[in-house]
Amino acid sequence: MVLCCILRISRALILLPFLLGACISEGGERRDDSFKALFVSHRWFDLRELMQPVSDDLFYEGAIASAFNNPEQAQTDLKQVIESSADLKQAYQAHQLLRYLFLREGRHGRVLREIKELLAAKPNDPDAQNDRALFEVLSQYPDQEVVEVHSFHTQTPDGKLSVPLLVNGVPARYALDTGANLSVICESEARRLHLVVHDVAGKLYDSTGSASGFRIAVAEHLTIGTSRFRNVAFLVVRDDQQPFLDLPIRERGLIGLPILIALKTMRWTKKETLELGFSSSQRRMQQPNLCFDEAALITKLTVEGQRFDVVLDTGAEKTEFWPQFSMKFTKLLPQGRKAATRETGVTQSVEYDAMVLPRLSIHLGGAQVDLHQTRVLLNRTDGWTQWYGGNLGLDAFHEVHSVTLDFASMTLTLE
Repeated sequence: MVLCCILRISRALILLPFLLGACISEGGERRDDSFKALFVSHRWFDLRELMQPVSDDLFYEGAIASAFNNPEQAQTDLKQVIESSADLKQAYQAHQLLRYLFLREGRHGRVLREIKELLAAKPNDPDAQNDRALFEVLSQYPDQEVVEVHSFHTQTPDGKLSVPLLVNGVPARYALDTGANLSVICESEARRLHLVVHDVAGKLYDSTGSASGFRIAVAEHLTIGTSRFRNVAFLVVRDDQQPFLDLPIRERGLIGLPILIALKTMRWTKKETLELGFSSSQRRMQQPNLCFDEAALITKLTVEGQRFDVVLDTGAEKTEFWPQFSMKFTKLLPQGRKAATRETGVTQSVEYDAMVLPRLSIHLGGAQVDLHQTRVLLNRTDGWTQWYGGNLGLDAFHEVHSVTLDFASMTLTLE
């Protein structure tokens, strides 16, 4: 489930056409133009490749370090960009990048500081104003803390990607959702866990683009196996809202990216087992096929020899593709059938025109997999659809023996 409590950064950006070879051959100025073109079009994998083996541009180095989960380098580079003040626009963008980096780490006080810097530059920015309301509450608590992480094995009943855990000592079983930028529970679950719930004067935006009110709570202790965390933030939604309406008590929660990143690794298998927190390969020299864009997890896949990037969302049961896919693979669409499809978010359902492809082969994470009855939305133009080709759900992994997410090496591996 793609769930954004944070408004996506508003960028009035124009995609700049360029010839990669020409940009490289015509010197530094053209090279910088190509960096900018890739940055504004969110093409993180291409930008990283173009900048290797070395670059002397601290802003783009910092942006890549943030995207590929190297927070120490990202902070060092981006702080230098801000302190130099040579380019006010880049300094502003550096604050934006740091804002999401600190969000992914659960460092809410630092998120608030970055938001205040953004508002100092643009006081009427509605995104930053909305986010400020949330983080003024969260910053009253200490930042998320990783006490200890250990390897943990569990079974996944019915193939559901969920894990038993304790919240302040109270048992629960929550789904692991890479599409949620914060963990989420409903109001009755917050009461069961004896959490203090705070009102927030902000809006929650779901995958349909609809907005709703929400509340916030912070769990002092969260335990998964023998891995322990402190001060874990939860969005709190109403009981009559999705995604928990049909779930039993104790399962009305999602574990979002800040905890999943802190665990570093997760692997699930066709035999319905799940492992978390095992030793990472730490192969930084390995070519990554995962990156972060703001608070979204992105991966790349190949269809008919052509690569394109998608959001990786373990909270979604089914993969769906967006208009970028239909524009890139026009020859595939006649193989499908027309269908109106309804997508349900937290507060509303939205209908889209779509084609349904009976079978589609993709290359992902080192394996070839087949998708079945996959929707291609033809007229969805909100949110991530302007940058990415679709939302990759759990059905993409049903045919393989195991799936490994490694946030240290930023790799997705299918076997």
